[in-house]
Amino acid sequence: MPPITFDCEFGERGFYAVMGESGCGKTTLLNILAGLTPFDGGRVLYGGKEYLRCFDGLNGYDYITQDSYFLDFLTVYENLKAVRDDPELISGTLSRFGLEALKDSFPPKLSGGERQRLALARAVLSGSQVIFLDEPTASLDGANRTAVFGLLKGMSETGLVICATHDGQAAEYADNVVRLDKTREGQSVNPAPREERFNSVARTAERGGSAYNYVKKWYASAKYLRRAGKWFAVIMTAVFCVCMLADLPSNKLSSTMDTLYAVNYLKLSTREKVTVADLPENERIKAFNILYSGSVPSGPEPEDGISGASPAHQLVAYFIPDDPAVFRHSGSLECGTFFTGKNQVMLSYEYAENVSPGDHAALVGTVIGENLYGAGNVSLEVAGVFRKMNENEQYYFGGLGARTGHYFINYKVIEPFDGDPDFCFENGQRAYNLFFKNYREAENYLKRNGEFFRERDWDLMFDYSLSVGGGYYELFIVLCAVLLPLSLFAVLLAVIFSTATFKTELVYNGSFLSVLNYLGYPEKQLRKDFVAFRMRRAAITVIISLALSAVLAVSFNLINRSAVIVPFQVFTFNPVVLACAVLIILLSVFVAALSAMRVVYGRTWYSNLTEERDLL
Repeated sequence: MPPITFDCEFGERGFYAVMGESGCGKTTLLNILAGLTPFDGGRVLYGGKEYLRCFDGLNGYDYITQDSYFLDFLTVYENLKAVRDDPELISGTLSRFGLEALKDSFPPKLSGGERQRLALARAVLSGSQVIFLDEPTASLDGANRTAVFGLLKGMSETGLVICATHDGQAAEYADNVVRLDKTREGQSVNPAPREERFNSVARTAERGGSAYNYVKKWYASAKYLRRAGKWFAVIMTAVFCVCMLADLPSNKLSSTMDTLYAVNYLKLSTREKVTVADLPENERIKAFNILYSGSVPSGPEPEDGISGASPAHQLVAYFIPDDPAVFRHSGSLECGTFFTGKNQVMLSYEYAENVSPGDHAALVGTVIGENLYGAGNVSLEVAGVFRKMNENEQYYFGGLGARTGHYFINYKVIEPFDGDPDFCFENGQRAYNLFFKNYREAENYLKRNGEFFRERDWDLMFDYSLSVGGGYYELFIVLCAVLLPLSLFAVLLAVIFSTATFKTELVYNGSFLSVLNYLGYPEKQLRKDFVAFRMRRAAITVIISLALSAVLAVSFNLINRSAVIVPFQVFTFNPVVLACAVLIILLSVFVAALSAMRVVYGRTWYSNLTEERDLL
């Protein structure tokens, strides 16, 4: 098309109809005046300033296309409130444009004429003194075209209305008609005497709510996004469960020994008398007991070199601490109580069943006699009966040198003989149990002070308990090496799936961001609000998923503890592993949210709306 020379002045107010055949430049003219399109030659004069190639001096305007876009998840009233939060003014505008009966309707339910009237009402509420319209009646019937042109005529009394149209009816309402003809190389149009030029009026800042709240409402209205969000939560719950299953081997072993087997002691073997004061970091040791069966003398020296006389005292007897805070199974009772006095004994379930089948309570308060080293015959009152222990709980007693088919004497009975130099095996060996707050305390004590004991040739170890959990250490390594990478892969897949859903929704139903941009919300603020919403949603999902996975993990662990489904703690909590998983999830969501925003941004609200119109 040959260059067109165009010369026209627009007054401060009035209804200007820009008419001409398709392709003559009507929309291009509007876009130039609105600052949406640069021009190759010529100039625009406004406010005493000359603009070349691009006119960006006009801020206070509204632009209405043939396909008006709104916040479809808000009602008519709420759409107007998004422009100006003034109930009285909104009510008057609704009445003026014949929309009062439709104030609670949603834009998708409106007819073409009603949508155009809503667009005009929105323009009036914005306070703009200039309104551009591009084919506003193209898809309307005769009655609605008449109504729209009538409203434009009324609006032109207080502001400037420039309407690009090929509808001949516009000329009947327009104060001035600007005709463009693409076949003519030059044209000069001066439809009205020049009036005082209008000042730029910025869009009003009075809006209902914030951009963040609109993003939140948009999400609530998108059922596909809500469904994707639920699936994301399910996958995250599974990921956290896998992270607890595939914990670091060292932490999994510690959790297994501490929680499932309740181990909280170390065994110390020496050839000399030791007191708690002789040990490093003794303030961490909650109890220090000599092991009777691992220390008691076996009897006098043999006279003939072949056999010795039988000792007068019991060689095998099982002692346990009387402190409930130290002995981890003090509450595992079937009847009676834990130790309340010195000369007392606790019965195992098997022992009680053997002595008094079906009536264990009858044994509470009865007396058992024992002949103990250094104490002679001692009468021991039965304080209570332990409940039947499962296989894992029996390991606790085994590690103490006790067997669950017997009875257990209060350690206070032999405590005075700790200092007896003759209270040891023939080779001078003594055995002690060192009790700690939990397994981790004992494990850390052994790591920190191992060198101290090795220098003195003292053996400090977990003894029986170590063979229980240690046998599964290689399995823990395999679980960690296989499942942790799988959980990371699942996180990335979940984030990709969620982001793809968001992108698809933005492509087909993301016009609301362009509408908000059109209403005056800066692109940067919208991007910030959108990312903030995605991060908040992700954080809420992570918290819910963590809570749900914790409930599932704890429930299974409790079942496993009593039923012994597997001989180790299946789900273990490692704050470092879980924190890393949460960090990876949130970081992935953040990057994905920025990526999703590129689908609709980096362009003007006008280009987004026109591209969506073309797509539809």
